[in-house]
Amino acid sequence: MHQLQRSKFNRVPVILGTNRDEMKTMMIRNPDYTRLRFGVLRVIDQALAIGSQALGRKCRSHRADEPASAMHQAGHRDVFVYRFDWDEVPANWLLDFRSLLGASHSFEIPFVFNDMDNEMTYLPFDLIDADNITGAAPLGRAMSSYWARFAYTGDPGRTGLWTCPDGPTGERRRYLVFDTQADGGIRMHSGSRGTG
Repeated sequence: MHQLQRSKFNRVPVILGTNRDEMKTMMIRNPDYTRLRFGVLRVIDQALAIGSQALGRKCRSHRADEPASAMHQAGHRDVFVYRFDWDEVPANWLLDFRSLLGASHSFEIPFVFNDMDNEMTYLPFDLIDADNITGAAPLGRAMSSYWARFAYTGDPGRTGLWTCPDGPTGERRRYLVFDTQADGGIRMHSGSRGTG
């Protein structure tokens, strides 16, 4: 962080971002946040929801907002920040994966590569099924086109909308939220530190 604040970094275009429920995949293994049911199933506990929000905000601040703000303050404008919110994870009769995992760590990967059938990204279970493909497919096409354009040109597109945080660290944060149309779509989020 000190290197960024002293303007000692390569001034190349950068995309930074996190997933809304980034920490849930790690937290579900922790008995402070989940409990066993019938000796086998981990059932969501209220502490998981509260803890994941707090840890998610901290993760977002340290891994995306603060570095982006430092680069922006150093005069670097080609910084693009996002949050991935898609949480339409399939459920089964045993577990509510949407509540348990939400928009967890690495769930954005199939969308960035538009790999809706999970043939290239190899996540441990299939995120996309017949119930959520209608919303997931357009989101995957959009995200992969932003990342492909960014790789080719250094600009992901939507330049007037998708921009880095404004103001110094601790003030307003602006970033692009990736989600399905049913949950608000791809949109700009602007809020103060500690929100969203």
